[in-house]
Amino acid sequence: MNSGIAKSKKRLTGAVFKIINQKGIFAIIDYDGRITTGVRRLCTVPSLQQLKYFMKTAENGSLNKAAKELFITQPALTKQLSLLEKELAVSLFIRHTNGIKITEAGQFLYDQLTLVLKTLDDIFIETQEIASQRAIRIGALPSLATHYMPMVLRSHSELRAKKIQLIVKDTTHELVRLLKEDEADLILVQDYVQEEGLASSMLFRETYQAIVPANHPLASQERVTLAELVQHPMVLYKSPCDIRSSFLRVCHEMNVKVSSFIDLEFNESILTFVESGLGVSIVPKMVADSIAAHPHIVVKALHAVDLEREIHVLWQPMVEEWIQQLPVGMKK
Repeated sequence: MNSGIAKSKKRLTGAVFKIINQKGIFAIIDYDGRITTGVRRLCTVPSLQQLKYFMKTAENGSLNKAAKELFITQPALTKQLSLLEKELAVSLFIRHTNGIKITEAGQFLYDQLTLVLKTLDDIFIETQEIASQRAIRIGALPSLATHYMPMVLRSHSELRAKKIQLIVKDTTHELVRLLKEDEADLILVQDYVQEEGLASSMLFRETYQAIVPANHPLASQERVTLAELVQHPMVLYKSPCDIRSSFLRVCHEMNVKVSSFIDLEFNESILTFVESGLGVSIVPKMVADSIAAHPHIVVKALHAVDLEREIHVLWQPMVEEWIQQLPVGMKK
């Protein structure tokens, strides 16, 4: 870009922000694009709408034609132009019985605003482009990040075209905090209790299922109860963990005592420990489905126990349209 043009554009951009943002200040622009030192303080600042009304009137040379193009009444347009002239303390148009004629001051304002509004339009367009290019920050529990998100993206090609940043946390509490602190645009959580001021929707419910080594005594049973499962070492992710919390809550409600725990640092280790015959565990059905053909692990449905979780999505207003594309109401 020519350096002179670039400097001029920079000066004009500064003038735009003075007009819009500095309360009580109206920056007057010289013909060469410089802001004069003789800035006068006003009671009110001309609005962008008033300036656009002025521009449309100047372009049409007629109040009636301008009002029609602006979809407002002529008296309403006349009122706004009069307010603008009062705020600037200048006459912008000379009224005649047969129409209007722009004044010298009005012509100067029109010429300068043509450049200013073009610069402002460019700023708005660039701002929208920056917003559209920003990654959608999705927070999710480990199981949902690993097994649910790939299904969603695989099913919706338009979502795959978006830039996505996936944030994995171990608990719903941590993810809700991210959303509240504007560090996530959307979160996938479980067993969420509605809070005021947060938009949320229940996506689906799914059961927990038991996983045992292929050579384990429970592997050959037709049905497995929770009481039978907990007689063996339970391999679980360490606390805090939503799956662990749900499991212990149901055990407490059913007055079932767990014999022993093997606490792990990583979710990924659970399958390895169970496969090695070191214990048994529970996993959400979406995880169980992914290992149904595992040669050394058997998946067993739990009998006579209501052990399930609800999956919820929470979001910021800016991604509400994206939410509509998520599968909802599934019973897994």
